[in-house]
Amino acid sequence: MRFLLGKHSVRFSKVEFCLITGLKFGVIPDTARYDMVENGIHERYFQGRDIEFEELRAVLRIDERDKVPVWQWRLVEDLDAFDAFPWGAHVYSRSIYCFKHALDGRRERFEQRQQERGADVHTTET
Repeated sequence: MRFLLGKHSVRFSKVEFCLITGLKFGVIPDTARYDMVENGIHERYFQGRDIEFEELRAVLRIDERDKVPVWQWRLVEDLDAFDAFPWGAHVYSRSIYCFKHALDGRRERFEQRQQERGADVHTTET
């Protein structure tokens, strides 16, 4: 992914991501093969059921609405697997998705507000 900063084209790739975050890359393992720990966090607090992030937010103060995937619970219960997991690859792909969609719909709303104000709107497709 590249960004224009002034007159400079700046690259944001896996290399820069690793340098900034310190997270590692690698092949993402099949997390379905991990076993849930008997009487682990997921079972003790949530009876092993799917939960919304909203429920988790009360405990961890997270402001998300997605479900916590079972594979993430498995990693929480197995710290060796958690430490070995290539979080960089996972977080990088989610970050790129968020970057690409961060402004979805905002351009149209900006142009509409400008037109309502009577401003001359000149935009170019990218």
